[in-house]
Amino acid sequence: MAGIYKLWEAVIYAHTEEDHTAAWLKLKDYFPQQTAIIKYMEETWFPVVQQWAACYTNKNLNFKQRTTSPVESVNRYLKSFVVNGNSTVLALVRQSCRMVEAMEQRIREATLKERNTIKREYLNQSRLGSTPRNVSERALAHITNQWRIALGAIPTKAHPQRPQLTPCTNQFTKQYGIPCSHHLLDRHNRKIPIVREDFHPY
Repeated sequence: MAGIYKLWEAVIYAHTEEDHTAAWLKLKDYFPQQTAIIKYMEETWFPVVQQWAACYTNKNLNFKQRTTSPVESVNRYLKSFVVNGNSTVLALVRQSCRMVEAMEQRIREATLKERNTIKREYLNQSRLGSTPRNVSERALAHITNQWRIALGAIPTKAHPQRPQLTPCTNQFTKQYGIPCSHHLLDRHNRKIPIVREDFHPY
């Protein structure tokens, strides 16, 4: 059964609709005897495929939050504020308010720390302009990864003929609100650094 789970993972996390369909057909071809499982998947999950398959969810701004784990974390956090299971509704509401206040404080502290942190490894990189001073470190890490991809398409004296990037689907930018390798390559060719406005304000 481990094989069917691995193939189902491929169905869930396929980057394109074509890969998603191919993975699903492969699963059915490899496990035709699992009629009950296949029927369950087709009747229960595929009618709402756009809500869980990565090739669809990645077209939306989600910052890679594709599961309910953040909600479950909040649920656990709330339980840590509730004294016991016999608490009254009033006590639960009051504790919920305390939890929200604590979460807001944590967010304010994290935001302040982010603003006051000098991202030295990203400074003095002309392609980044002034963004290291006003963009989060996580966003800059994503930009760096996309830049490495873009570098593969930039000709050099040693390699004047570099392969072009695959066609842009705009999926990365839609999902993360961050410039993709194609955008970075275009800015590089036009000698224009990226700016804060290229990033999603969140």
